[in-house]
Amino acid sequence: MKPALTAGVKRGEAQPRIRAGAALYTPVAPPYAARAAPTTAFMAKQIVEMVIEAAKMELPDTKTIRLKWPEGYDPEFKTGQFITLYWPDTPGYKRAYSLSSCALDRGFFEVTVKRDGKMGTRIVDWAKEGDKMFVIPPVGKFLPVFEPDKHLICIAGGSGVTPFRGFAREATRRGLETRITILYSVRTTNDIIFYDEFKELAQQNTNFELLVTCTRLHPQDAWTGRRGRIDATWIKEHIVDLPNTVFYACGPNALVDATEHLVVAELGVPKAQMKTEKWG
Repeated sequence: MKPALTAGVKRGEAQPRIRAGAALYTPVAPPYAARAAPTTAFMAKQIVEMVIEAAKMELPDTKTIRLKWPEGYDPEFKTGQFITLYWPDTPGYKRAYSLSSCALDRGFFEVTVKRDGKMGTRIVDWAKEGDKMFVIPPVGKFLPVFEPDKHLICIAGGSGVTPFRGFAREATRRGLETRITILYSVRTTNDIIFYDEFKELAQQNTNFELLVTCTRLHPQDAWTGRRGRIDATWIKEHIVDLPNTVFYACGPNALVDATEHLVVAELGVPKAQMKTEKWG
């Protein structure tokens, strides 16, 4: 998933109710930086060349790549942040992608990319094991509020679900009491990303739930779950304790803007309880 296009860096029965080898380390110093040997903390912030150690097709138009950290690279970052990527032969064209891995996944970054635009098309159609990409380390404030009394309602469209995989992974592995509900809008059942992993996480974590709605199914499709777009009524059904609920929306601009309107304007939720990540 990608928060924004960067051309220099500018910032896809009943309904399943799912419950429950080292790369070259190449820090690239900015033009104004002194050439003295950097400290370890400073090096962690530098642009690094990484090898793609795994590439997996999630859907016909969506691929997850795993970027291996080089020896000695051990950055501090948080689940929900994004990295910025570029190819060695096109350093002027960069793209930011939310991490689909979590901060507990060490030794690599994972991003899940939809065939969209120049970068997305190249990654989905051509990126393979052994290729190298430059990585600008994680930044961003789209962070899960992992507190025992909190309920995170995460609203996504298409590949906008990718950072929420990281949310669910970390909460499950840590055994947290934080509730996480993903309301996920897709065109058809063939467009659900990470479906099997989400089912496994829900089996391990009774505080995690994935709910799917399909917007473009054929009327005769066998799907018996929810159909139609995300609306205020559906969101409201899952609010139990509003003051302790944090809302997240991730995906294309139109979906995020519409969701923010539903939550803040129609449901009257304070804007401070709403976090958004737009992809441009």
